[in-house]
Amino acid sequence: MNLFFYRHNKNTAFGEIKTRTINFYELTVVFDGCLQYTINNTPVTLKSGDMIYLPQGSLRARKPNKGTDYISFNYFAENPKDVATLPIYLEKALSNEIRLMLNACDEIRAKLMPDENRLALLLQCILQQLEVNLDYSKYSPIVHQIIDFVHKNLHKQIKIVDIAYALNFSKSHISNTFKKEMGVPVMSYVIDQKIEEAKVMILNGLHLKEIAYRLSFDDYNYFSRVFKKRVGYTPLHYKRFVTPKVR
Repeated sequence: MNLFFYRHNKNTAFGEIKTRTINFYELTVVFDGCLQYTINNTPVTLKSGDMIYLPQGSLRARKPNKGTDYISFNYFAENPKDVATLPIYLEKALSNEIRLMLNACDEIRAKLMPDENRLALLLQCILQQLEVNLDYSKYSPIVHQIIDFVHKNLHKQIKIVDIAYALNFSKSHISNTFKKEMGVPVMSYVIDQKIEEAKVMILNGLHLKEIAYRLSFDDYNYFSRVFKKRVGYTPLHYKRFVTPKVR
């Protein structure tokens, strides 16, 4: 992969991109605001959490904008593994895992000399994670409903009985179906998603005890033990590891 352009536009106004056929690949992620594209003569509006993945040969144009928070990658594919199997428009595709990798891109650009090789490796990971996330489409409707319930209620205490009641299925059916298709127990998935959300909160500067409270852990010590078991670091050590040092 030859990454030749990386930009994090933080709400700065920008001009029009005129219609032309691109000879590279583009991944653009919107954090806040919107971007109005025309792709292969079809209007596409990206809103918060949306992405586009444009293959080489796409006909692309973009309207001017007064300010949107977004990241764009442009690269040339040097071998088949650089080309992801993704749709052009990815609605609400900005998962916690991808957000963390994008934060890492910003850290690399801010702290080091321009290092396109490291950024390219992270971009490969982002594309792979997008493919994994889209794989959820192969799961049954009930598993999708469980996942949706978990993500909408991450800030609450979640028990299997709560999911079963909300979806009108028995606890055993919820447990067996989810474990069979996802390969992990429901409650293990719940904890994993809470920890991923905690990582994002840490990056956003929230106090650790506040994070434990917001994610409905019984107390901070329990949160710290669970976090260390999943991540390998305590929340405090993880915060020191990922927080930029003031020089």
